[in-house]
Parts: sequence; structure tokens; C-alpha cells
Amino acid sequence: MTMDNLPRVSWVLDVLDWGYGSIPPLILKRAAKYGTGFHGLMEKKTTGKKARVTKQYKARFDALSDWFKQRSYRVKEAEIHLTWLEPEIERNIASGKGYQGTCDAILEDKDKNLILIDYKTGRVSKRHFLQSAAYKMAYEQQTGLKIAKIIIVKPTKEGLVEEYELDKPTSYYGRVFLRLLDKYYHQNV
Repeated sequence: MTMDNLPRVSWVLDVLDWGYGSIPPLILKRAAKYGTGFHGLMEKKTTGKKARVTKQYKARFDALSDWFKQRSYRVKEAEIHLTWLEPEIERNIASGKGYQGTCDAILEDKDKNLILIDYKTGRVSKRHFLQSAAYKMAYEQQTGLKIAKIIIVKPTKEGLVEEYELDKPTSYYGRVFLRLLDKYYHQNV
């Protein structure tokens, strides 16, 4: 196992059946394309690049931009590639488990607390809580910094922003994710 071969967080989560099989592939493909386009705009915004916002994204983009301003959040990092390795094997990746993924952004509030943000354009589910907990574990391991809070934000077509915080402690979702990681390795390696 090399760093390049580590499974993505989404692959690990696919160990469970999330019910996407009942959704027609064309609809899933369109939703993924839309979400990818919106994430691209937010990446430009959070990294200080100029973004050309088309009509299809304008209400969501403006709502999320206002949300950032109202909370006085400062973007610390955006689109961060993360890896997590079993702590006891960090020096010898060939013998252990790990995963990788890309976190949307790490924000800093006025008190310098770090907040992990994940943008969503569709339905928010427990899958996203697990994903965010996995990113938190990897970020903390990789940087040695502590994340104070996770917020999943979903700007709507109507120009509102829905905020979702984990309904259980991050440690709970982290443990569940690591069990799924074990199952992934048992099935695929």
C-alpha cells in the first residue's frame, strides 16, 4: 500500500448501501456535475481567485458568500488534500490502513477556533457526518491542530443557507468510520 493507493473517504463510505442504487444514473450524474461546479466556484472564492458565477449557481453562491460575511469567518485553508494512517504504522504505510480525501475548507472564527466546513448542494445525510468526521481525524493527525466544530452548509436555490452540525459527538462518527474502514480493507485488500 502506498499513499497513492489509499482509498478515498467516499470509497470507504460506499461499503454501506446508501440507497443511491434506486436513483436513475442520469440523475446521479447531473447532481454530481452540479455539485462539482458549485464546489469549483467555492474553491475559487475561498482561495481568493475570481469566480464567474452563472445564473444556475448565483442564489446559492450569494447566500453562502453572505453567510461567510455575517459570521466573520476567515478562510485558513481551502481544498486541503488529507491522508490518515493508523497511528502505529505512520512510518510504515505498506503494513497498515489509511485513507485520503479532500476537505472543502478550514475556517477560523473570531476566537481563533478552527471550523471544518463541508459544502453540499443536495440532501444532507449521516454519510456526510461520517465523511466530515473522517476529514477531521485526518486534518488533526496531519497538522497537529484541533478542529473545534464541524459545520455542513447547504445553500439553497432560494438563497438560504442551511447549517448542519453533527447530532452526536465527532468521536462517535469517527469510530463508525474506522469500523467501515476495517470492513473496506477486509473486502478489498
